[in-house]
Amino acid sequence: MSSADKALIPEGYVMKDKEPTIIGDASAIYPGKGWTTGVAVPGTMTRYNYNGSVVQYELVPKAVLQWARAYNGTLADRFGGGIPADAADEQGNPQELADAAYMRALSVDGGGAMARLSIPKISVNIAVYHTTLDDVLSKGVGHIYGTALPVGDPHTYTVLAAHSGGVQGMLFTRLSEMRQGDVFYLDVLGGEQGYRITDVRTITPERMERTLQQIRDAHQSGDATVTMVTCTPIGVNTDRLLVTGVRAPVPQSIPAASTQRDGTLIAVGVGVAVFALALAAAIVVRRRSWCGGERSAGMARVLAEHA
Repeated sequence: MSSADKALIPEGYVMKDKEPTIIGDASAIYPGKGWTTGVAVPGTMTRYNYNGSVVQYELVPKAVLQWARAYNGTLADRFGGGIPADAADEQGNPQELADAAYMRALSVDGGGAMARLSIPKISVNIAVYHTTLDDVLSKGVGHIYGTALPVGDPHTYTVLAAHSGGVQGMLFTRLSEMRQGDVFYLDVLGGEQGYRITDVRTITPERMERTLQQIRDAHQSGDATVTMVTCTPIGVNTDRLLVTGVRAPVPQSIPAASTQRDGTLIAVGVGVAVFALALAAAIVVRRRSWCGGERSAGMARVLAEHA
């Protein structure tokens, strides 16, 4: 590899040997400068390709963030400045699964998790995963494809989604308790990001895509912004609850999400159980969508459908 090529190696990548080792083809496109990569796991041997020469490097957390930032920089070109209305190919397959650069960005644990979300007020402490497909929403919070990866940079807009009142657990069941001024946190590669809630609103599903674009556009010149989305009212799922926060200073000691079963938690749990029994017959007749656990691929299906 020439000195000119070595100069193009993204900052944060460390060569394992004095001369790179040729180890075979890499598969996923690095968003910039012609690089491609294998599995993005800090501290492990990882494959990179530049102009056809595959080399071996050690990936460090700083480089993982740089990868994600580079990916975010491609969003306007990839999606025309909008949030994808339906991220599916011609056969109806989820487009995000074929986007290797997206699926590997911030995927540091090999299991698809990109961050951890903590909302102390409502006892939430849960992993954030790529996509909003069924297997993701059955275990945690999903990142909506086409919005920025949650690196916390200014001018970025991230949208996260999760179930409410389902068999998956509490997840966003208590999100309606959040108010302006409340805080939540994202842990990305060990770096804590704090967000203060500035907007809470309930809208109809057909207004979702336009509303998210309006929120994004309103914050393009400011700090990182994150919107959390879930269905409301619980069990009815006719509307969408949007809770938006803007990045704010992180306190020295972040309060832990409470594990106590307080009165609100008990009341919600009992209510959900009763409602589930009441809807048992209806579920046999009517298939449930994103809010209840059915299909959840693109924005149109994820955010416009309801049970």
